[in-house]
Amino acid sequence: FIGAGLSRNEHPGTADITADGHEVLAAALRYRKSGAAEWAEAGMAPQGNDRWTARFAAAELGRYEFEVRAWIDPFA
Repeated sequence: FIGAGLSRNEHPGTADITADGHEVLAAALRYRKSGAAEWAEAGMAPQGNDRWTARFAAAELGRYEFEVRAWIDPFA
């Protein structure tokens, strides 16, 4: 996804994340300035009812790409 970022402002990210069974999940919001090679990452926290949230601060003004990654956490 692509979004516009205001410098140094925190931006929320939300996702509905589910899996079959009763495994414990973990998730991360990955983001970068459009065209950048490296991704930064913010851990996501469960908010209940399958909704997860994270916040990230844009380092500078411009367009940002972001993605959500989720996985079953075998160590939880």
